[in-house]
Amino acid sequence: MSAVDFDAAHAIEFLDQVFGDVNSGLISISHLTPQGGMRSEHFQWLRFAAAHAAEWDAQRPPGIYFRVTMLPPEGVKGGRGGSDDAHALPFLWADLDYGDAGHKPPAGGLPLPPDEEAARKIIADMPTPTLIVHSGGGLYPIWKFDHPVYITEANRAEVKTRSQDWQNMIKANAEQLGWHYGSGVGDLARMLRLPGTVNRKVAGLERPCRVIEQTSEVLTW
Repeated sequence: MSAVDFDAAHAIEFLDQVFGDVNSGLISISHLTPQGGMRSEHFQWLRFAAAHAAEWDAQRPPGIYFRVTMLPPEGVKGGRGGSDDAHALPFLWADLDYGDAGHKPPAGGLPLPPDEEAARKIIADMPTPTLIVHSGGGLYPIWKFDHPVYITEANRAEVKTRSQDWQNMIKANAEQLGWHYGSGVGDLARMLRLPGTVNRKVAGLERPCRVIEQTSEVLTW
């Protein structure tokens, strides 16, 4: 297997690491279509999700993604659902793009961090992530909770606020260092590249998306 082949075992292991403790709901994965749209499917079993991702990868899409929150067991009417469709939140995350390969110059004047070492400085003073994923064009630090947070109408506003507060803290760290951090990253319908897949955003430059670090650290809600 070359470094840019789809790795189904890696995808299954990752999905189990982040969603394996959730006892209800659907895993949502999506891929970019040649027309620039996004197609989404939802699965009760993570192995089915990984198998579907493998079928999509055979079409060599620019990217295959997973939704950071699980959907309710009954699913959603269409697409990947919105933030109000979030059923379970197993972790918090960051989306640290760096360099210029595959990234448009950010609006607002601040540049992206130039390299991985610089991107890591943004979270240097934060709790140790449970996982760090290399997306092929950046890093996804993931802070898993000791127990998944199940979202109801009673706590939905609080979950949205706490997710956004986490992203605001990361954004403030980045700007203090003179770097750009994206907006909307804390949305409960956020999609991130699925580890085990291939980043083909830049034509002729295939890059693997893989977990590169793992610890036993978790957060308490």
